Amino acid sequence: MSNQTTTQNLSFKVHSFKNNESPDLQLTYHTMFVDITDLPKKIDEWREINTRDYQERSRPFRGMLVSLEENPERFIYKNRGMTIIADEIYFDNKSKSVRLTFSDKEHNGLLDGGHTFGSIVHFLEANPSFEKEKAYVKIEVITGPKTEEFNTDVVEIVRARNTALGMKEQGFLNLAKAFEPIKERLIDKPYSNLIHYKQHEHGDKPIDIKEILSYLLCFDVLEYQDSSEQPIIAYSGKETVVKKFSDDNSREQIYKNLDLLPEILNLHDYLYKNIPFKWNKSGGHFGGLKFVKEKEVTLYFTEQSADYSYPKALLYPILAAFRANVKKGNGSWKLPIEELISNDDLIVKLVGTVRSHAAEHGNEPNKVGKAKSIWQTCYMTVDSHIKDEIIKKYE
Repeated sequence: MSNQTTTQNLSFKVHSFKNNESPDLQLTYHTMFVDITDLPKKIDEWREINTRDYQERSRPFRGMLVSLEENPERFIYKNRGMTIIADEIYFDNKSKSVRLTFSDKEHNGLLDGGHTFGSIVHFLEANPSFEKEKAYVKIEVITGPKTEEFNTDVVEIVRARNTALGMKEQGFLNLAKAFEPIKERLIDKPYSNLIHYKQHEHGDKPIDIKEILSYLLCFDVLEYQDSSEQPIIAYSGKETVVKKFSDDNSREQIYKNLDLLPEILNLHDYLYKNIPFKWNKSGGHFGGLKFVKEKEVTLYFTEQSADYSYPKALLYPILAAFRANVKKGNGSWKLPIEELISNDDLIVKLVGTVRSHAAEHGNEPNKVGKAKSIWQTCYMTVDSHIKDEIIKKYE
């Protein structure tokens, strides 16, 4: 899917410059101090390699701004600096400047120090007349051989540099192209560009890849083969779900149902939109629940909207119940999913199950989402319905 290849040179003045080669002579670390007013803004175009975008409301970002505003001369002592991976670097001793050469946004650019870069840009935009030689930032540039092995090592370099910051695993998985099969499967969908794969990459990308991973996990028929085991972590542990995708074998297993993903996402939106009405039809009063808000909610997978906002704890046990309709091994449905969705009696029965169990759990959404009995009953309801329908087809 990559169309990242390009070539660009970035030149800027430096205060000092030093080279250090790794013991195996494969990598060279170039360290320099740069006046923040000389920092090229075009670095912003080379942040794809960074596993997370900076957040202007985050504590690190605000702290850096305060440091620049109140004591800019001490900024260099209070900041980790920035780390960049480049194809090539050239230092001109006469002009005291460097030239970085980038050619591939998947392996070149700013790998660490996104908050530092963002805070400096933000500060300079607010203070256009800021004096030179008042604030500096340390920059480390890593260069290495143009080999596939080095490109693979880039991921590990990023991981090592960011582990201390509690970096989200999904950022590393994205960098390692673990999500490429999902991107390819959804490339022709109108919502494909609305999915954010990196930490803090929100903005105009409201769909979190963690949510999509959790929906896929709900249909893992190899690990959760029957009603005895249920993928409750899909609801209760999104970070645990991401960690499962970090394991090559687990990810490959879950991806066996990847062809079903668009229909799974459509099913998600159908259920979210219709659960309130099926709830009432099963004998309840959805709008009277304390955790329900009557407000429009955008459903990105079907380009529709729902009339109510409510916790997805009510949805997950029902969504996962349709795992009973997946054939083991070949990633296909036993019955057309549209046939099951259009069966009003089945959907009302499933929602009614959640409603009655929710009452037993004090209508506390989190307890509903974690109650194995609810997941099991919903799964057995769909499983029994499918078996009956298959028998009818052969009578």
